[in-house]
Amino acid sequence: KKDENIAYKQYEEGTAVMSSQEEIDSRVRCLIWCYNTRRHESAFEGFSEYAKMGNATAQYYLGEMYSYGRGVFRDYAKAVEWYRRAAEQGYARAQSNLGVCYAKGYGVVQCYEEAVGWIRKSANQGYAKAQGLLGVCYQKGKGVDPDDVEAVEWYRKSARQGNSTSQW
Repeated sequence: KKDENIAYKQYEEGTAVMSSQEEIDSRVRCLIWCYNTRRHESAFEGFSEYAKMGNATAQYYLGEMYSYGRGVFRDYAKAVEWYRRAAEQGYARAQSNLGVCYAKGYGVVQCYEEAVGWIRKSANQGYAKAQGLLGVCYQKGKGVDPDDVEAVEWYRKSARQGNSTSQW
């Protein structure tokens, strides 16, 4: 509480030192390295700080940590919360993962139409995994009317980017 009061006072006085976006991005990249090298406790602390500041990458990785139980207890509701924050900022991987949560009912009520909406946003940004998932949705008629032509189109887009699950 004391630190919050000091920070607020500095903000009001205009003496607060704010990190540049480049510095924040660099720090988040370091946290991704921590995450990828299984230093989950350090990653969680850092991602939490930057996620609260609105950094979409940090929000996405917090979603990952909660979704897979890495460094924290698995909590799909919290995963969805963080995926949604990043997804609403246009973060393609978060949009795709949020769509998967809706498709599977992880942390939310299962809803294929909502799933397709988020997956489509990601696929339209060129995220190969989401393009493949959208192909599956069209092939199986999950959240959309079945359409083999549309399914093949999304599979091809995904496969052209090297997504092996779409190359069959």
